[in-house]
Amino acid sequence: LYGNVQVSTQAFRTLLMEGVWLAFFSRNGAYRGRLAGPKDKGALLRARQWERQADEAFRLELSRSLVRAKILGQKQMAANYARNYLAETLGDGHTHLTRALEEVEKADSGLTLRGIEGAASRAYFALFRRWNLSGMEFNGREKPNAPDPINTLLNFGYTLLGQELEGLLEAAGLEAAAGFYHDLYPGRASLAWDWVEEFRHVLVDRLVLNLINRKTIGPEDFEDHDDRGGLRMKPDALRKFIRGYEQLMTGAAGAATDEDTGHYRPVLLRQLVRLAGAIEDGVRYLTHDQP
Repeated sequence: LYGNVQVSTQAFRTLLMEGVWLAFFSRNGAYRGRLAGPKDKGALLRARQWERQADEAFRLELSRSLVRAKILGQKQMAANYARNYLAETLGDGHTHLTRALEEVEKADSGLTLRGIEGAASRAYFALFRRWNLSGMEFNGREKPNAPDPINTLLNFGYTLLGQELEGLLEAAGLEAAAGFYHDLYPGRASLAWDWVEEFRHVLVDRLVLNLINRKTIGPEDFEDHDDRGGLRMKPDALRKFIRGYEQLMTGAAGAATDEDTGHYRPVLLRQLVRLAGAIEDGVRYLTHDQP
């Protein structure tokens, strides 16, 4: 359930009797908790997940799927902007992305795969700079404590998406900390960040470009927080961003992009089932672009 949804005691009782979990999220996808019966049906799934986490072949296979989906998302963005702004926006970037995609299936280690992903991301963000028509400066990706508005928006969007995916994983009984592409790290939901790779460009990047190119959010919507590092969105800009994110997730009227009417939340739920199944059965994970 997303947002302020009321549930009757009778409905709670029925769900508990049927062994169905009920997970609660805020409207913007932050996981709040879940109602579950006395038997934790996620225990076996988490045990299987830890077994897969120690299986190098499975980790590499799942990582390939996620990086492949990430690069396909980059290519999809490039194709959309080439169509809208003529092919002049592609340059050599599309060639680099195509080459990286071909190399993904040949990668024989996580280290090699990360090198391929890094090269693809450099080519992609070189293209991203051309798609920025806002007049705001963007010289490349900066992750923590972003010094410019566009990186601030990207970082916030990735965090928002990561929190939603972390909540979905926890609600399904998976261990969000036990990733496959991203290694275990204290305080990091590594599996959620694995999963972010599949959706970061087609969701967050598209939303950010839409907001800045349409002047919905501009340089005046940010303030410098020297004590915490980097820029922060002002409250009104934060509301605009979350509204756009929700429209893209739910397919509400006035969706965030012209190319895509959104409604991604059901896609995330479908992919959650696929991911849990891949972990439980040791099969290849089919990404959202695959039928």
